[in-house]
Amino acid sequence: MKKPKGDAGASLLIVLVFLLLVSVLVLSLLGFTQASFESSDAVRESRQSTYAADAATEYAIAKVKADPSGDVGTTYGPPCAFVVEGVNGRPSTVLCSPAPGSGVVLQNRALNALLTLSDTEPLALTGTFDLVVDGRIYSHDDITTSTSSNSFIRSTATVIAEGDGQCSAVGNNPAERVVADKGKTCRSAPTPAGVDPQWTPSVMLRPAAPLLPPQLSCLPGKAGKNDDKDLITFSPGTYVLSPVTILKTLDLAKACDEDATLYFQPGVYYLEDVTFDLGKYNVVFGRATGTWLTSKKIATPMDGTACDNGGATNTQLLLGGSSVLISDSSNDSPVLSICAGPRPTDKPAIAIHGLTSAVGGMKALSSPVSVRFGKEPSIFVHGTLYLPTSRGVISLHNRTRTVFDGGILVWALTATLNASSTQVDAPISLPACSALDPCRSDRRVVFTAAVSGGPPVLRSIMSFDDQGGATPASATTLTQWSQLP
Repeated sequence: MKKPKGDAGASLLIVLVFLLLVSVLVLSLLGFTQASFESSDAVRESRQSTYAADAATEYAIAKVKADPSGDVGTTYGPPCAFVVEGVNGRPSTVLCSPAPGSGVVLQNRALNALLTLSDTEPLALTGTFDLVVDGRIYSHDDITTSTSSNSFIRSTATVIAEGDGQCSAVGNNPAERVVADKGKTCRSAPTPAGVDPQWTPSVMLRPAAPLLPPQLSCLPGKAGKNDDKDLITFSPGTYVLSPVTILKTLDLAKACDEDATLYFQPGVYYLEDVTFDLGKYNVVFGRATGTWLTSKKIATPMDGTACDNGGATNTQLLLGGSSVLISDSSNDSPVLSICAGPRPTDKPAIAIHGLTSAVGGMKALSSPVSVRFGKEPSIFVHGTLYLPTSRGVISLHNRTRTVFDGGILVWALTATLNASSTQVDAPISLPACSALDPCRSDRRVVFTAAVSGGPPVLRSIMSFDDQGGATPASATTLTQWSQLP
């Protein structure tokens, strides 16, 4: 056998070396390709998450903007959370919350036209007429009507009912009894009972005893005629006896007709353990117009014109201990008019204030029912009825008008509505909000979006110009839109 000579077989060696190098290179390229594909998947995943979060955030902003009440995105409004279904069954979740100091009710400004704080007693209606509230209604319990009632309650704004979440009640007609022009929220997870979520007005100082006894004056006219009205004037202070009892003690009641007008001059009045039953008297608390005081015929203030709302002096009736204010006469249709008057830090002013605790030598209000307005009297409370620990009873009947234009805040309320009532405007209301006289600050809402239950991937901040609460979301401005790491 012959031995190989020269370089025979060298080509094979070169080929093998070349194949080895190509294999190493291919393996390196495969690793790079895999890493590239994985990186592309991650980028695609990130983009899909961003797109989904973008779309969900846009949806959430649109929902907040479309809320007619302007409550969504505030601390006192309904929960601000949205779930948006995405592609491949991957939902996006958007949570929103107010930025610090935004969307808040301004100092001592009532948010609700009607607020009941009890979580064990419903906001109850009975009768055959309807109750219209110009503003938001908030009940910490149910809103109900009696089984024999055809009444319904309607808000020109929104309605929130908690407790068992019952926003409707059935009377003779199994129809919806609670109507809200700007939406309803019925929920069974109540906020803490007995708490006004936005408003805690300050207590006025304890007034001293009246300096002077009631003053009697009779305007010129023929005795017994309608143009002869007696005017009895009271001064501010602490009363431990009913003003009517004081009149009888001073023998003034004999000199005055029972249809006389009791005029309580501007200032603070504190009733301690007093049952003040107005009887047949017409009663005016607060700053009255000069023409009303000097006219031969002291006109019954059916439209509230007896109040001089331009005055700077505040008038407030404080109730402590077992005090009760009653205007419930069924004869001669007397009138109660309380002119709270404006205050720079208190809009609307508190007209009737039930004390929640002993303060400044005054007792906390302990009466289960501290106001009872019903039957024939006309009631004009120009200011807020504020009784957070006590109940109120109100009736709307024939030939009368009822006006609470500063809203009602009570522990519980029962309203009896008679079909003979001829009142066409809302008995309960709040002063209108405006950019010049705002109810609250504009909203600045933070939106945070996450996908498939993962960590937040997007945060945005949107400013809503609500015109002080008058026109929610009249303009919107995007102030931040950022992707989170």
